Formats: sequence, structure tokens, C-alpha cells
Amino acid sequence: MRNDLKNDAKRPGHGGRMSRRRKKEAVLRLLRGEDLEMVSREVGVTAAT
Repeated sequence: MRNDLKNDAKRPGHGGRMSRRRKKEAVLRLLRGEDLEMVSREVGVTAAT
């Protein structure tokens, strides 16, 4: 798991909201072509398609 994402803020689903930085990093990973399921699991959010 990527440490820079998991240490920024509380994980969604555990009473916290995703920080702007974590969301930006996740979106950039998706735009680079990383798998949606993998990114969503690592970030801790549901991948709704």
C-alpha cells in the first residue's frame, strides 16, 4: 500500500473524509492507467462504475 496516501487523513468508511491531496493522488493514478479496483482498495473507497 502507498504510505503517502494512507497517512494523510482518516480513511473513508472509518468516520473520516478523504483529504484533497489523497483524492488528487488517487485520480492521478487512475489517469495514469492504474486499475480502478486496485486504487479503490488501497485508498479505502468503493469503486462505483
